[in-house]
Amino acid sequence: LDKLKNRHNQQVALFHKLEALRDRLVEQGDDAMNDVIALYPHADRQQLRSMIRNAQKEKAGNKPPKSSRQIFQYLRELAES
Repeated sequence: LDKLKNRHNQQVALFHKLEALRDRLVEQGDDAMNDVIALYPHADRQQLRSMIRNAQKEKAGNKPPKSSRQIFQYLRELAES
């Protein structure tokens, strides 16, 4: 039971880390993207930059955060691979 609880806590901590990274990407753009590339060298810069731009536009226009969700999913895929 402790192993399951610990695994769950680790996964929650990873998700919080990825959410913070996503928020930094949306706020800081290319400056924060260098940190992501350092963490995950196999990340696709063009795809990430496009999602960041879309998320920034959605945030500025008070639209639903579709691109922010996509960034989080992409970061989660990178972390799991």
